[in-house]
Parts: sequence; C-alpha cells; structure tokens
Amino acid sequence: KLRWPINYVYFWYSLLYLIGRTAFVFLTAADINEESKRGLGVLRRVSSRSWCIEVERLIFQMTTQTVALSGKKFYFLTRRLLFGMAGTIVTYELVLLQFDEANRRRGLLPLCV
Repeated sequence: KLRWPINYVYFWYSLLYLIGRTAFVFLTAADINEESKRGLGVLRRVSSRSWCIEVERLIFQMTTQTVALSGKKFYFLTRRLLFGMAGTIVTYELVLLQFDEANRRRGLLPLCV
C-alpha cells in the first residue's frame, strides 16, 4: 500500500506511459510489414504496354518474401503476431485472477502480496 496520493498518481502514470510507449514501438515495427505490401497494388495496375519480366519478378518477390523485423527468422513482427501475444497475456492474467479468487474464498493468502 502506497503512503501518499502522489505515489498512486506517479505509479499509474509511469505504468500507462510504459505500456503506451511499448505498444507504439511494437505497432510501428509491425507497420514495416504492411508498408512493404502496399506497393503490390501499384505494380498490379501496370499496363500491358509497360509490363516486363522485371515487374513480374518484383511482384513474385514481394508476394513470396516476408519483409518485417524478425528475431533470427524464428518469428516476424507483424500485427497479427503482436495482437496474438497481447491476447495470450490477457488470457493468462484472467486465469491467474480466477485462481486467486478461488484461493480467497478458501481463506488462503492472496498470490500477489
């Protein structure tokens, strides 16, 4: 329990600032993948007079290769991965809260003391 009200304000401000900044960095990194696919629409509208083998190769390369930040090619930072990770964390927290509620009904000490 925090002693002064300013400590509550500082704690919540710091926590929300950290979460917001982390989310902003992750979503900005995920935009790399989305921006790399934006040029495909332009390339697919190339007229048949201007069509050449280089355009076809570029379209093939842009559709088959993943352009994104990666961790040693084990995973790629995309929007889908980031929202999946956030959903997993929220689910885990909810399960912990449910277990903690069952312990409180039995009269046991809370998990987070």
